[in-house]
Amino acid sequence: MSRRALMLLLLLLAACAGLGRASAATNMQNELLNELFAPADTNLNVFGTNTCPHALPAFNDGYQFPEQHFAGPVALAWRSADAVLLVALLGLGAWLFHSRRDRRWLWLPLGAGLLWFGFLRHGCICPIGAIGNVTAACVRPGALGLSVFTVIAFLVPLAAALLCGRVFCGAVCPMGALQELLGWRARRVPRPLDRVLRLGGWLMLCGALAAATWALALPICKFDPFVTLFRHTGPREMWLFTTAFLLLCVLVARPYCRWVCPYAKLLGVFAKISFLGRRIDAAVCGRCGGCESKCPVDAIREGHIDLFACVACGRCTENCARSAVR
Repeated sequence: MSRRALMLLLLLLAACAGLGRASAATNMQNELLNELFAPADTNLNVFGTNTCPHALPAFNDGYQFPEQHFAGPVALAWRSADAVLLVALLGLGAWLFHSRRDRRWLWLPLGAGLLWFGFLRHGCICPIGAIGNVTAACVRPGALGLSVFTVIAFLVPLAAALLCGRVFCGAVCPMGALQELLGWRARRVPRPLDRVLRLGGWLMLCGALAAATWALALPICKFDPFVTLFRHTGPREMWLFTTAFLLLCVLVARPYCRWVCPYAKLLGVFAKISFLGRRIDAAVCGRCGGCESKCPVDAIREGHIDLFACVACGRCTENCARSAVR
């Protein structure tokens, strides 16, 4: 049995195990939703320390103050490690993407991102959550606390995309890594259908912005299959949906990145004007079509790379006999 087939079998077994446990209530999911949606204490700054020097007002009607949570040194250490590793993996991924023809080198940062941000940190890089939290904090600064790591996780991949394309998608993102791992037999969908389905990401982006602006909540996170998988929690219906989605990833290349992820649309906008984005040298290209046939997201047409859609997977470089893709 091949390595990828074994990994797919393990993931499906984990999904089946989750189905048996899903009937029991889990506190982890409630804590996640409270952390994402509940308004934060306005007396806390981005580092989680109390900035209000005055005593809290007294109530005479039996009101009970809610429990306050402060970011301790251990939590700050984890967040600092997350930020450092994110920047390091982005730098390593960008360097490997532009300097190595063998795309297997990209599995060094991509595998580290999947293990750390996905399974160890339970999917702490959430594209939808980052957009919602930053939007809500900008619209209503006093209603939602915004951590330094959230700002870093939102801005640094965009800066990397502006510099050298969507290397976050191809070398760091745990959701992209899992889809890349499962999509070893992925097939293309017809281009007209693909163009229609790509509108889903824009709809998700508009929905996330609207929900964060007016409701300070992101209900779509409740239906994110990666939250269920990485946190190993959720109702039985979500485990069924997650299992079906993983099977879809086997047949279709990166369906979440192409048709659902709102952050991918933002990355694509910056990648479109990137300084060091991947391009095809027309003077060297032999028009063999090898890069176009191997592109899993259909981002290459007639010797031109659509940097908006390119996920920096490296297949075009690996399959170009003339080294025209640079």
